[in-house]
Amino acid sequence: MKSVRRTLRTTICSLLGLAVALNPILISQAQTTPSQAPAGSTPVATTEAAPTAAPASGEAKPVATQGGKPAGGASKPALTVTSVSPQKDSWDTTIQADGVINPWQEAIIAAEIGGLRITEVLVDVGETVKKGQPLAKLSQETVQADIAQQQAVINQAKAEVLKAQAGVAQSEAGVVQAQAGVTQAEAGLVQANASISQAQAALGQAEAGVSQANAGLVQANASFTEAKANADRARQLKTSGALPMQQVDQYITGEATARAGIDSQKATISAQKAALDAQKAGVTAQKAGLSAKQAEVKSQEAAVESSRLAVKAQEAVLEAQNAALKVQQAALKSQEIRLGQTTIVAADDGVISSRTAALGSVVQTGAELFRIIRQNKLEWRAEVSSNDLGQIREDQTASVTINTGEVIEGQVRLISPQLDANTRRALVYVTLPSGSSARAGMFVQGTIRQGQTEALTVPQAVVILRDGRHIVFEIGADNRVIQHEVKIGRRVQDRVEILSDLPAEIKLVATGGAFLNDGDLVQIAGAGAGAGAGAGAGAGAGEKKP
Repeated sequence: MKSVRRTLRTTICSLLGLAVALNPILISQAQTTPSQAPAGSTPVATTEAAPTAAPASGEAKPVATQGGKPAGGASKPALTVTSVSPQKDSWDTTIQADGVINPWQEAIIAAEIGGLRITEVLVDVGETVKKGQPLAKLSQETVQADIAQQQAVINQAKAEVLKAQAGVAQSEAGVVQAQAGVTQAEAGLVQANASISQAQAALGQAEAGVSQANAGLVQANASFTEAKANADRARQLKTSGALPMQQVDQYITGEATARAGIDSQKATISAQKAALDAQKAGVTAQKAGLSAKQAEVKSQEAAVESSRLAVKAQEAVLEAQNAALKVQQAALKSQEIRLGQTTIVAADDGVISSRTAALGSVVQTGAELFRIIRQNKLEWRAEVSSNDLGQIREDQTASVTINTGEVIEGQVRLISPQLDANTRRALVYVTLPSGSSARAGMFVQGTIRQGQTEALTVPQAVVILRDGRHIVFEIGADNRVIQHEVKIGRRVQDRVEILSDLPAEIKLVATGGAFLNDGDLVQIAGAGAGAGAGAGAGAGAGEKKP
């Protein structure tokens, strides 16, 4: 596009230069050609050159010229023109730029699983899609078979978990049983301790009986001694007759009774000692039973500890089985994810801009299948020079003109933080509205508006491009044109901004300036013939100007 515009500009400049070069020759030739009109007739002036007036005698003679102008003061206008004055307008301050229309963002839809065949293609280029909408489907048979196999492995792992749970329950029951044995043994131990206490109490009672029997024996011995002494005295006195026989017999009976009391006390002592021995044997037996109960308690406590260790072992087995089950469930989840990946879905709302998915082809992991213009948003990436970059701000209004002539309004979204190293130009990202006729890939020209400023403007036809310079022609008081070189700025429709200082009341040639040179005499359209003739008004009276 740039090369075409450059070629057209060069061609136009060449044609204008040729016209400028031929203009003085044509004017001179028209002024020096004798009129062929009869005597007394009035020649008709043209818009390019006016013929000289015929002599009074009716003979047409050439008019001598000096520097392309008629001699003798009979000057004729070189051209009939219209005049215009500059005017002040309020124009948008804009920066011209060009660039390519690109998607705002492009989502690449690729296959997340490889080695599968495409069985369905559901969308095509240009279709509008929603986020999550299926775009294509891959073959699912292989993945479904893997899922079934993994499900069987999970069922087996669940059975192992149940088995381990049963082992834990059994070990816990053993712990409960052992704890019951401990409780029972401890109860027996308490009972044995009570029996020992009872036996020890009986032993104390037997020892007290023995002591009491011994005390009775001592008393019986004392009674016997006294009775024996009385009996002995009675026997001695029996012969003497000092005591009655009845009393003697009484003393002798008392001796026998005392002796019998001693024997009785001895028998009681023997019985009490036997009972004491029996109680001692019972205490010993109870202590032996207590030791047995204590041993039983320790045995039951050892059984409880063993059962607890068995519970821990079974819990470890259960934990291992649960871990194995989770691994298998994770593997199943992975297979289910693979199954879900066999359906290719849209990553966002937008329009399909590219499709490489073909029915029956086998895709590889990461292979691109579709491209989506996200949310169907386009942006113009305008290339601007470093001089203009500092004047651009985000949220400024911009417009682009596409090939159909449609003007699309947009807004500056982002300004590139760096310039291209080769072109020394930066990118300005302009967001375009959805639903326009713009298409990604278009190369367009546009403007970025910075606000409104006052501009001195003239119609574009007023400004002539000659020898690479922009010039305008001022119409002087004597209707001769004065050439001014000017600098131009913005262009809006058919008007152009003049950056050079020009008086607001100046009169400029509106059209036809390409055929004029500095100092040419012109006639303003609508003015009288005499006004354009100057000193030769008499000779030019009655002429008609087109």
